[in-house]
Amino acid sequence: MSTPVELSEGATVADRYKLQARLGAGSMGSVWAAVHMQLGHRVAIKFLNLDTQAVPEALERFMLEGQLAAQLGHTSKHIVKVLDHGVLPVRAGGEIVERPFIVMEHLAGDSLAQRLRNRGRLSLSDLRPVVQQLARALTAIHRHGVIHRDLKPGNVFLVRAEEEDGSVDVVKLLDFGIAKSSSSELTATGTILGTPAYMSPEQVRGDREVDARADLWALAATVYAAAVGESPFGPGTLGELTARVLWSRVVPPSEKLGRPMPGFDFWVARGLAREPSARFQSADELAQAFEAMLIDEVDEDVGDRKLPFGLGASNDETAAYGLLAPLPGDKPSGSPRLRGRWGVAAFVLLGGVVLFFRAISAPTVTPANGTPASAKAVGPRIVPLPDAAAPRDAS
Repeated sequence: MSTPVELSEGATVADRYKLQARLGAGSMGSVWAAVHMQLGHRVAIKFLNLDTQAVPEALERFMLEGQLAAQLGHTSKHIVKVLDHGVLPVRAGGEIVERPFIVMEHLAGDSLAQRLRNRGRLSLSDLRPVVQQLARALTAIHRHGVIHRDLKPGNVFLVRAEEEDGSVDVVKLLDFGIAKSSSSELTATGTILGTPAYMSPEQVRGDREVDARADLWALAATVYAAAVGESPFGPGTLGELTARVLWSRVVPPSEKLGRPMPGFDFWVARGLAREPSARFQSADELAQAFEAMLIDEVDEDVGDRKLPFGLGASNDETAAYGLLAPLPGDKPSGSPRLRGRWGVAAFVLLGGVVLFFRAISAPTVTPANGTPASAKAVGPRIVPLPDAAAPRDAS
């Protein structure tokens, strides 16, 4: 067993890595820059927090993250590579505790989230390589039966690389901490994992059967945020965001940016369709549609031409497809039981409206004591129904 250490600059991990500086920390763990003492190359080491690793499922997820990333990193250069893993004995409260760690390649650059904070938003042309490379990463992991489930600007890293024709951004997909493998049974029905502003409706509902199309939703939401300057569902509390993901209209990019973008509007509508069957069905399809749309959008003559990527809708049909109403494939919920409740609610609301108008148009009633009173004063009491935009049961 290695000598117990404390996580600090200069500490040695597994007798071969020397910690240099903490790069970041969160509720789940921390990431440190380090150098391999024998080989001299830089790495990044991720540690799980002590209080977090006390939760059995959290520890199991952390170990699964290392295993998945190690397997997948060799399938695509757009997936962060895991180089090593192990357990480090650390001193904690007078005791020696084994703390798991994952060693990853060191990345020089910034995340897409940082890029957006610095620049506000990116042009569709700037986003082209990001979409293409992320699609390759998703194709690779989906082929191996893995769903990332937390794709967002903060988990997309842009590495600046020098090539013959100049410097370019090489995209790396990070953080497989809540990824799901076809061989893993960690997630139970009703468990919500992910970042709400980028989670698909089926993730928000806690559905057990979440497939690769959830990652495609997240990619479309990420592209929207990068192009428009804010996520499609805005900021808000957990409850507000989940309600918007399930029921709110997404404002088309053309409305946000103040210029006609029929192709991009339609691409977003398809990517953020709440019904998985109405979305792009693979990362390749999503990327090809973006490529074709981008070629079309640079033409200033938007006219009434057909949208270019084989979705069979003219520009006039774009709004009908869902951008000015619920998105494509939208339903109040994926649950037939809840749709039935909406029908009952609509019937009750209609009945209440009828009763209200009958009450206000009814003749004056004279009680036995001779004091006139309006019929509506002795009629049924109208109780407003809950706002239809925020149903009480999202199960």
